[in-house]
Amino acid sequence: MIIDMNSTLATIDQPYTNDLTGAVVVADSYNIAHPKKRAMLIAYARTGNISQACAAVGIGRRSHYDWLDSDDDYAAAFRQAGEDAADALEAEARRRAFEGSDTLLIFLLKGLRPERYRERYDHRLQGGDEKMVFGAVTFSGGKTVRNI
Repeated sequence: MIIDMNSTLATIDQPYTNDLTGAVVVADSYNIAHPKKRAMLIAYARTGNISQACAAVGIGRRSHYDWLDSDDDYAAAFRQAGEDAADALEAEARRRAFEGSDTLLIFLLKGLRPERYRERYDHRLQGGDEKMVFGAVTFSGGKTVRNI
């Protein structure tokens, strides 16, 4: 994805439409006055990639990391931009899952309902009146047995 940061910088206060989801993101919600910092946040929310965002804005990665270390407001806004990027990816994954990707559908179900769709491993050895479970703590005959 190529982002025209000249137009982004020129319209920094304008809402933009996320390329994947069509959701409108308001740059003002990041509450950052510095134009390069705001452009970085917008680019990161759009790409989800620090290197691509820095390149699009024309800054070095070191500048971004210095801002994270020295500006608490920027750090908080960067976390929000990361959430915006993740929301866009999740929305695209959902769209693709509903359009026929069983693999994406499985991953989404595991993430949303892990108690129901997680992988289950239960390796048991039965012998006499003892029950052993490898890799877990279990009860056997009223006493705790730890098997690794």
